[in-house]
Amino acid sequence: KATVSVLNCMGCECSTPAPHSNASRVQPRPSVQTKKSVDEMAGDDDVDEFGFYVEEHYLDSAKEAERCEKWQKMLSDWDSAKKSMHKKIKERVRKGIPAVLRGRVWGLLTGGDELMRENPGKYQEWIGKRHLVPPENVSVIQRDLHRTLPNHSLFREQEAGGQAVMERILCAYAAYDPGVGYVQGMGYICSMFLVVKMSEELAFWTMVAVFNRPPWHMHDLYLPGFPALRRNQFILKGLTQKFLPKLSAHLQAEEVDFSHTASQWFLTLYTYQFPQHPYLLLRILDIFYSEGWKVMFRVALTLFSLDQDTLLEKNMEQIYMHLKNLQNSKDPKDIMGTMLSFPLQTKHIEKLGDEYDALLRSGGNPQYM
Repeated sequence: KATVSVLNCMGCECSTPAPHSNASRVQPRPSVQTKKSVDEMAGDDDVDEFGFYVEEHYLDSAKEAERCEKWQKMLSDWDSAKKSMHKKIKERVRKGIPAVLRGRVWGLLTGGDELMRENPGKYQEWIGKRHLVPPENVSVIQRDLHRTLPNHSLFREQEAGGQAVMERILCAYAAYDPGVGYVQGMGYICSMFLVVKMSEELAFWTMVAVFNRPPWHMHDLYLPGFPALRRNQFILKGLTQKFLPKLSAHLQAEEVDFSHTASQWFLTLYTYQFPQHPYLLLRILDIFYSEGWKVMFRVALTLFSLDQDTLLEKNMEQIYMHLKNLQNSKDPKDIMGTMLSFPLQTKHIEKLGDEYDALLRSGGNPQYM
């Protein structure tokens, strides 16, 4: 299903998976209490507030407490707040969801919490259908577990418990959505639900929500042929031409194809790129689960714009080397500030998306990069 180029760009050592073959039953691992594992390790001097092994801590405890109080008031009557405080919720999400409430809020923003309440006991049933998952899928899932967020306390060691929980969720989702099954990159999406201390069941239903509901529709991102990924690549090319015309012209002149880089960004929602900057990553995901895909394009344009002068001086080979580390040596707060001020509007994305769809309908072959 996944092309070798897309898989290799995430450091995969295996060949392309064949997710739709027949499967035999594989016994799931024992249940593990994930929240206890994260909280116990949070006391480690080398672990930040989010459970990552990092050198810098960014949370302002006073501001965090103030925001937490405001969010608690909204959450006490969420249905009412969602209807009457839409702009205020958007504003508060952009300032950052309090760490202690993030998992709960993501579940509410995406509808994962609603799906869980509407389907009591169903997650356990999907766990029990693991035998429907092709063995090739199970094998790739298991191989990917230790590669996903190795700098997080929950996933760094098998004994921490996160790998076993993630395996159950991913196998359950592969059974739930056989059209997608499992594609590399999905583990990063799942892992962040556990990082924010969702329960295992809520993490599963939140994954169902963001894969199958607007404005995310991540199901289409991982389908055979990667239709939504290709569409996003086309849109990003057009946005680069519009907002960074000099850089766009230089990349075309040097015949640079940054589709591999963009594939990493979109398939993992930047989780692969920013494991050393959890503050930034979680803020990006806060906005994504509140507003949808626009923030992902904002981040891409921000990374390009911050290094535009450097890239303009490089040739093709040098550009490719630089793109591999485009996110490095940047202050997360600078990225966040530039991203939020970038003059990108929904209409810009929709126009390019419509162009792409029209080209496909006419039998054309849209050029991504």
